[in-house]
Amino acid sequence: HTHTQVVWGYNHEAVDVLLQLQREAALAEMASDAFKQYQSLMSREALANSATLSEEDSAVTSRVAGFTCLQVLNGHTASVPGLALVGVSSRDKDSSTYLLSAGWDQRVCLWDLQSARLVMHLTQAVPVDGAGGSGGGDGGEPVILTDLDYSEACNRFAYSCSNGTAYIRQFSDKSPSKWLLVGRMEGHKMEVTQVRWNPFSGGWVTASEDCTVRTWSCDGEGVQMVVVGSHVVSVLALDVCHGYIMAALQDLFKCVPSHAPHKPFTTLD
Repeated sequence: HTHTQVVWGYNHEAVDVLLQLQREAALAEMASDAFKQYQSLMSREALANSATLSEEDSAVTSRVAGFTCLQVLNGHTASVPGLALVGVSSRDKDSSTYLLSAGWDQRVCLWDLQSARLVMHLTQAVPVDGAGGSGGGDGGEPVILTDLDYSEACNRFAYSCSNGTAYIRQFSDKSPSKWLLVGRMEGHKMEVTQVRWNPFSGGWVTASEDCTVRTWSCDGEGVQMVVVGSHVVSVLALDVCHGYIMAALQDLFKCVPSHAPHKPFTTLD
């Protein structure tokens, strides 16, 4: 982990420059004496192709020259384990594309990806109220944020923490004061390592070092299902087409359905 976020993408200006250089090289080749010597033996199609770049050549050019570091985002003071994209489709079409980030420094930051600008941040993401976790973990160690995800369906984001709790807040691009805490997902016995929004079921999914995966409602009220494994769940992925939860447990990979109405407790083994 690092406290710096790097945004990668295609630099279209660099691609255009390289394509122009390739076209000039092709034209220079056509002007050579060797080309003119065999020009009478070439078909019209071959002559036309020699002056243009093939689709395959253009695709290779884009992959090689276009993918580059576009932005470096500095705003956290510790490692950043969680990122979530907030697309323009969820709000005004003229607004920016945003990136949410969660760090070990208990900060949640909102970035404007068009301008690489830190729009706002929440400095104390873990509530210090004695309910559903506090600013410190067991033994007094500071609580860190371990993951983050965003739901376009309910315009909320959730982040998991080392105190065994995940928090749900309303999203707004106006002010962090509007990031109202609307729910807590409590029940894990150890650090919550992952949180994901499941569009198939319309709820949240969390994983923990207590070797369980739990599913929750959109508001985080009540555990809908507990999936018990034999190892720490380090990575979660959601199959949004069929509703399967895919979990990585050390060197094992397991897949289970995200809803089991007749089996509230299922196993990953």
